[in-house]
Amino acid sequence: MREIEKIIEIEDRYNLFEKSILGVFFWKLIRLEVYERIMFNKGYHKKAQNNTNTRFFNILSEMPNILINTFIRSWSLDFSQKDVLVFRHPRKVMVNNDYIDIYTKYLEDEMKLSSIDYGSIDFPNNLIHRTKYDGSVKNIESISLGMDYLYGLLQRKIILKHRISKEDYELINDLNEIINSSFKVNINLSEIVIRAIAKFNYRKKFYTRILKRKKPNRIYLVVHYSRHELIAAAHELGIKSIEIQHGIITPFHLGYSYGANTNIPYFPDSMILYGSIWNNMVNIPILNYNLILRKFDYLYEQKNRLASIQKENAITIVSQGTVGENLFSFATDLACKLENHTIYYKLHPGEFLTWKSKVNEIELPQNIKLIFDEETILSLFSKSNYIVGVYSTAVYEALFFECNIIVLKLPGYEYMNYLLENKYAKLVETVEDTVAYIKLNNSIRNNINYNIIFGSE
Repeated sequence: MREIEKIIEIEDRYNLFEKSILGVFFWKLIRLEVYERIMFNKGYHKKAQNNTNTRFFNILSEMPNILINTFIRSWSLDFSQKDVLVFRHPRKVMVNNDYIDIYTKYLEDEMKLSSIDYGSIDFPNNLIHRTKYDGSVKNIESISLGMDYLYGLLQRKIILKHRISKEDYELINDLNEIINSSFKVNINLSEIVIRAIAKFNYRKKFYTRILKRKKPNRIYLVVHYSRHELIAAAHELGIKSIEIQHGIITPFHLGYSYGANTNIPYFPDSMILYGSIWNNMVNIPILNYNLILRKFDYLYEQKNRLASIQKENAITIVSQGTVGENLFSFATDLACKLENHTIYYKLHPGEFLTWKSKVNEIELPQNIKLIFDEETILSLFSKSNYIVGVYSTAVYEALFFECNIIVLKLPGYEYMNYLLENKYAKLVETVEDTVAYIKLNNSIRNNINYNIIFGSE
């Protein structure tokens, strides 16, 4: 991906991670958004967003739960202190009739068995806290987040614009010109930077309140690049931050790929990785002795649970919002050409609201099935012979379920270079390529060292 290589070149040349505005190292906050804007501007990615009207009705329907979480289950009503805090991932998966965070659940179980004094903080996903409430988990409620958002909006519209110096505006404008000319795009960097700094300031205060109240000596979190403010607050208070791996790490993932830079602001102190391969993929800016290896417990558990399911004449296509339009078109064409195969089109959770509002308006081939959250993606893998994807983490997970991997050559496919270079996956460009490959009944499921990818039992 030339765009990512060019971003890293610009970062190195202009020392962007060292630049700060109002004490905030702004580039770390915006580099992923800048990349997405570039890809959207150039027509490589589509915007992944939910239907606004559907979201409004979702807010109304969830208002009772929002009020309960605000006035009964909120972290702000709990004054107990903890040695360890676990900040869960917002998205939950149904396992044994309970919704769990697949990244933190097994770590929490171990701490409970070891009698470690820990607490869990849960984030809402589309306003909903799906985890069963038992009193031990405290929620970050939507109303609190909304009030902080309004404060940030006020800061962005009124306060920040007058506090940023002329020199800092010149820095933003110079960088804006470099990016627009380098990528032949038209991006308003000033708006992105001001919004990011405002968001950082109000969320950092929010997390500081939590950490000062709970007084942990360490915290666990998932997806550090969506929790910059939490890490910054922890660093200021001398609290160790540990990130749990949630997806694939490659040179093309700007959450983890930093070129020659090793001093990255708002990066966790330590990281839990699911296999040795991931540290070799990129130069993670953490000292090796702070990288912890463990197995991906959820994946192993589900493999054992689903072991009795037999493979079908089925293909699972893994959707993603940014390339979802192209993937869905591909899926319908493939279904028409392979009528004796069942095509499972697994929607990304970020697409659920949009698709639920339009699913009845679309006429689908009889052999294609849209899957929301009524069935897990791993259960689909367990009964599918072939998996088609672009750059989803789930493509790697399909290996573990002995699926033949097909990578569709759409923007982002380079994330799968490790699989392609090691001949664990087949790269295709068209439906015709895919049909030909499947009809040959080729199999590339061999010599895969699962331990270096998912950790060892």
